[in-house]
Amino acid sequence: MNRGEIMAVRQIVRIDEELCNGCGACVTPCAEGAIALIDGKARVVREGLCDGAGFCLGVCPTGALSIEVREAAPFEEQAAEA
Repeated sequence: MNRGEIMAVRQIVRIDEELCNGCGACVTPCAEGAIALIDGKARVVREGLCDGAGFCLGVCPTGALSIEVREAAPFEEQAAEA
């Protein structure tokens, strides 16, 4: 995120690192590519790609994913489509 970039209050995926077992089940349902495995844990790699739809939540076997409403980078629809 660049300085001065406008933030928005919106729904975004939160990943509890303590609960994440690194299985990667959440990566595929994320059509926007916002989630990736990094160092054995699922991470939101770019907040602007997360649309907050939550398709990843139901596939997590440990319940590590949730949706929270907070200030985050605005959803980048064109980047997500690419």
